[in-house]
Amino acid sequence: MLAASVETFTLPPRWFAAPKFDGFRAIAARRVDGPPILRSRSGSDLSAAFPEISDAIRQLPYSVVHDGELIIWDENRLAFEWLTQRLHRRGAAARQAGIRAPAHYVTFDLLHVDGSSLLARPYTERRLALETLLRREDLVAPWTLCPSTDDIEVARSWLTWSVVGVEGYVFKDGGQNYRPGARSWRKYRVRDTQEFVAGAVTGPPAAHGLYCSAGTTPRTACNTRGARHPCPPRRPGTPGPSCVRRRTSTPGPGTRSPPAGGRGTSGT
Repeated sequence: MLAASVETFTLPPRWFAAPKFDGFRAIAARRVDGPPILRSRSGSDLSAAFPEISDAIRQLPYSVVHDGELIIWDENRLAFEWLTQRLHRRGAAARQAGIRAPAHYVTFDLLHVDGSSLLARPYTERRLALETLLRREDLVAPWTLCPSTDDIEVARSWLTWSVVGVEGYVFKDGGQNYRPGARSWRKYRVRDTQEFVAGAVTGPPAAHGLYCSAGTTPRTACNTRGARHPCPPRRPGTPGPSCVRRRTSTPGPGTRSPPAGGRGTSGT
C-alpha cells in the first residue's frame, strides 16, 4: 500500500498519523515450512544483506507478514547511507556489518498472522493485532513498533523528529482495509531550507586548478553540491572568485529523537 503526497498537515476524524522514517520499505514474513522473507518494495531479496533481521524473523513461532521499514541508528540519528552500503554484502561480511551497525525493523502494519489474512480488516483492527502480537511474543530489538496516533497534537509534537531522519508523516484512514499497490494513504514531507556557501581548493595555492570561496564580487556559481567548477585566476588584492548562495533542502529543526526499539504511541 502506497501514499500520495499532500501539502498540508491535517488529520481528519478517524484517521491516524505515523512518522515516516528514512529507511528501506520492506516486507518481513515467515512461513512455517520455509525460510524467512525480507523483500524490498521493488521485490529485491534483502534477507542475506541483513542477517540479523532474517534471524529475528526465523524465531517467530508461526507464519506472519509484516509491512515496515528497515533503518539503522548511528547514535542519535538515522544513517541511511549505512543501509545502502550493506545492500551487496553477503555471508561473513554481512554478519560483521550487522554487528558494527545493526539494523532495526520498524513494523507499522500486520497483513497476515497464524494462517489468517488481515488484508480485508480495517487499519484499526490490524493495528490492534500488531500491538497484541509484539506484546504477546515480547518482541524487542531489532523489532520496533512504529508510533501511531489519532491525536493531532501528539502528531505535531513528532515534527521535531525530522532532525534525526524522519522524512515526514503518513496518514491512514482507520476504517480502510489494506490495498496492495493502491495510493490510499497520504504522505506529508517535513522540509526546511537553509542557505549556505561552500568553498574548496585543489592543487597548490600558487597554481590552483579549481577554486571556489566566499568573496565580494560574484564570478562563478557553485550551484551543484559535490561538483567541481573551474575558476578564473585570482586577481591581486581580492579573496578569489565568489560562489552565489544556493538554496537546498535540509532536515527540519528539533532536538527530540524517536525511541529505537520503543513501543510508540497508539491511537487505537
